Amino acid sequence: ANSLHKPTTPFVQIRNPRMMYFGDITNNPLLDHDAFAWLFAEFVTGSLEVPDEEGMRQHNLQRVLAEMDMPVLRKVMDANYEQALLDAPGVFSDHGASTEWINELCEHMVYSIRRLADVTHMGSYPLDLGMYDELHDAGLRLGVHDFLSTHHRFLDHQEANCMEDRSQWKTFRDYDNGDHFYSMLTGTKATVLPEHWLLM
Repeated sequence: ANSLHKPTTPFVQIRNPRMMYFGDITNNPLLDHDAFAWLFAEFVTGSLEVPDEEGMRQHNLQRVLAEMDMPVLRKVMDANYEQALLDAPGVFSDHGASTEWINELCEHMVYSIRRLADVTHMGSYPLDLGMYDELHDAGLRLGVHDFLSTHHRFLDHQEANCMEDRSQWKTFRDYDNGDHFYSMLTGTKATVLPEHWLLM
């Protein structure tokens, strides 16, 4: 947090702002990197001024303080907190995470999209997700896609999708609600497959 300015200008070296790094914010790394490229182009061409060192540090501090109230992120920063979560009854078990923890994961996904919206807004990215303080329709839709994806891959069918036998694995098209995924640009829905994708 002291060397890289992450929240608003992701992965910009504070003491040497000419150093910029691509990184992941959300569960959609290709979108993240494309948005970063637009933002970095704004900085490199001088269309957008890079914040000064003090401004970047203060912004980082405010975001870190907010993240300390998010268990999913705080456990990464605080080993004692992580151990307390692991020891707390009912948070995790052999059968997966509790409903409360799943809700925390959802809150974290929304927060990550808000951070990405900050980047797309600053970089004049063509997909309008909104801003950090208020997501627009596309940002909210991206959140729905992430929720569906997380439930499909990790929550609803975690046991099957972790099996060594990959024939039991599922893609989003193998679910009854696969058509809930649709393009945020064209509105085109995904087609649910008539049978398991490996059998076609």
